[in-house]
Amino acid sequence: MKKILALCMIGCTVLGFAQEVGFLDVTAAVARERRREPKGGTGEGVGGGVGDNAGKAPAKRPLRLTLRSVSATAVDVYFEVEITNESAGSISIPWDPSPRDIEPEDPSVAYQYLVTSLTLWVASQGKAAEFLESTLLFGSAETHTLKILLPGQSVRIRARAKLPAGQRVLGKVFRASLRLNRSTFTPNGPENTRIVMPMLDSNNVAVP
Repeated sequence: MKKILALCMIGCTVLGFAQEVGFLDVTAAVARERRREPKGGTGEGVGGGVGDNAGKAPAKRPLRLTLRSVSATAVDVYFEVEITNESAGSISIPWDPSPRDIEPEDPSVAYQYLVTSLTLWVASQGKAAEFLESTLLFGSAETHTLKILLPGQSVRIRARAKLPAGQRVLGKVFRASLRLNRSTFTPNGPENTRIVMPMLDSNNVAVP
């Protein structure tokens, strides 16, 4: 019986029935900045956007990003995404909106951390997507600010982005994107950033 149950659990994962293991609402979060900022930066992880992979065959990615919902007020767009681990191994993603929380107390200590950039894009019919705003999440193993996703597990994140003045959501198409980087902070020196996972694009959600 236990063997049959185990096979059923594996089958559900393969068929895409993800197990949710966390929900994070950052719409009201107040991010605390680091006490010590780097003196410049080097490396990758800057730029890019929706359509980075235009004309290329889509590669199998370990994570799947799904835009679940979009709603708006007069000044903000609220959106919710689901991040699912589709790989065969565990994946750690940042889970803290405040960079202060991953900073060591000792100012002489170098440290590494992961940072996720979750971005919302909007486009009118027949027009290119326009960047709205990014939500940053930070995490490191040392500060216990990472969420570990086992194969088939997922998390949901609710965030918001500022709506440009005069912009309306009716008739628009929204898309989310996610990028995962690793940064190394050196006291009194530049911060080096490397791409851990190239940009992921979600599905489109139209607001009629």
